[in-house]
Amino acid sequence: MLGMRIESQAALAGLNGLEKQFRFAQAVALTRTAQFAQMDLRSRLPKLFDRPTPFTVNSTYVKRATPGNPVAEVGFRGRNPEKHYLAPQVQGGSRDAKRFEYHLRRAGLLGPDEYVVPARGFVLDAFGNVPRKVYSAILSDLQAHPDPLSNSTRESRSKRARRKVHSKRAVYFVSRGRGLWFGRRQHLPAGIYERTYFGQLGSAIRGVFMFVRTKPTYKARLPLQEIVQDNINLHLEPETEKALQAALATARPA
Repeated sequence: MLGMRIESQAALAGLNGLEKQFRFAQAVALTRTAQFAQMDLRSRLPKLFDRPTPFTVNSTYVKRATPGNPVAEVGFRGRNPEKHYLAPQVQGGSRDAKRFEYHLRRAGLLGPDEYVVPARGFVLDAFGNVPRKVYSAILSDLQAHPDPLSNSTRESRSKRARRKVHSKRAVYFVSRGRGLWFGRRQHLPAGIYERTYFGQLGSAIRGVFMFVRTKPTYKARLPLQEIVQDNINLHLEPETEKALQAALATARPA
């Protein structure tokens, strides 16, 4: 979870028999306010980020408040909020290694102080990212896939290279930079490359990812706390009043 809490500590003294209705109304108002904040958050994402994926936009959540726990939450789902991929966009600072980078490091292809960035000129998807299928194909060709059965073999890569142009898939390989690596001399800058074969016409190579030693950092540009606080200021009081009126209108006589 990467989000903010909306709490209410309103005094209940002097309410006499209305305490139950107030607690219910309070929970309804907190939940509605969180829902307004969620809608605001979703509407701002396309303005703050370049073509956010549907996964990102739809990963927002609201945890409803209850009469016994007058706390509502709004934010982004995640198992570990401190390592959520949007955390650097909210708090600023550097990001941790991505799963893709973790698999490359485990395979000995990426150094512990190295990170990957998309190569200039590589065709990205509609959301400005390297297509997901490319990640899987790279890990397979580099023998770094988390599922060993998904790793390609030298034979399968050779067959793929000999296919007709209209049915082939590119072959991916890694360069550790200019010099002698893995028993062979390399001349390409450190990174991951795609080799495309064109039959008797030969082949072409283009970069997919480049390896960098500078840890990627981000400026805080997603004002989550500000969005939530603005909605608290705008909606919490009137929503509490509406919910309390509705609760009192439906309350059973003592």
